[in-house]
Amino acid sequence: MARLSAEEMFKNMIGRKDEEPQPAQETAAAPTAEKKKASTVQVTVRLRPEQHKQLKAAAFHRDCDMSELVRQALDQFFA
Repeated sequence: MARLSAEEMFKNMIGRKDEEPQPAQETAAAPTAEKKKASTVQVTVRLRPEQHKQLKAAAFHRDCDMSELVRQALDQFFA
């Protein structure tokens, strides 16, 4: 299966219906989960102006941050 380009993924995300938000699962290990933060890396993504507009529109439509959409697209790309 061919991988979609980032632009194609963002175009698909704009037309996608909002998914039901998953409620956070509370467990007995919640206090220890706060101590152990997931390791993350900060990256810079350069977008063309039209890509930025599309991403901004998708974030507004889905009522989330633009960075969350980028994380979702990257997760989907590397899954």
